[in-house]
Amino acid sequence: MAQPVKISVVEDDPIFARILKVRLTGLGYEVVSQFASGEEAIRCLPDAWPHLMIMDILIEGGLDGVETSREIMDRFRIPTVFVSGATDERTIDRVKTVPGAEFVSKPFSDDDLRIAIRLALAKYRFVHQLRSQEARLREVLEQFPGGIVATDAQGIITFANAGARALLGIDCPDGASIHLREVLRLTDATGAQVLEDPFEKVQRDGRAWWFPPNTVHNIDDHVKRPISGNAGPLLDEDGRPAGMVLTLFPLGHEQRFLRFRPGGTF
Repeated sequence: MAQPVKISVVEDDPIFARILKVRLTGLGYEVVSQFASGEEAIRCLPDAWPHLMIMDILIEGGLDGVETSREIMDRFRIPTVFVSGATDERTIDRVKTVPGAEFVSKPFSDDDLRIAIRLALAKYRFVHQLRSQEARLREVLEQFPGGIVATDAQGIITFANAGARALLGIDCPDGASIHLREVLRLTDATGAQVLEDPFEKVQRDGRAWWFPPNTVHNIDDHVKRPISGNAGPLLDEDGRPAGMVLTLFPLGHEQRFLRFRPGGTF
């Protein structure tokens, strides 16, 4: 027999909190804790560890229901069903900022409550699966032997794996709002011919581009690295340009920079 869904209630009206507990129990749910404020809920929640929160938006304390729910999602990954008499546009917009949250307007029927709970749990499972898949994909990309870079439609780096960060000198995976042209400077082997920015070329031509032979990435005026790679467009669901993905491979000694004197060979 499946265990009942465990629910914590955050409601500062004790009469409504008791009524809500009776209604939830009648629907087959187990109310494991009740709190009058967001601060109390956050502090005591690990003792109960519910599957779902039922949260009033206008509650006592320094945090309202939306702020409390965001904090609970960030810390504990527990979804929320909001119950509130406030249905103004601003309130609804704030509810939308909480991942997977559902909203039930007071007064509500048992069916309204049951459906909202089931939807919130289903959305949470879906979001959790997406996050797990994204984490696995990032792990695979981090272990890729070459560099992989993704940009947005403006050429700002949105992802760079470990290989790319080492090649380009980027400290964090999201690129810290760095434009690709700031960290990738390509020339021929002599340094005399500057190659076109891969992002600009892919955006203009709309197709994949491979680095020509003897391409060099100029780390600075005294450090260069022979490199191979390719760049291709990223498209959104409507087929419009949404950025670029770049693959980089160091040539020769993969983990060593090649140093040279200006005007010399390497």
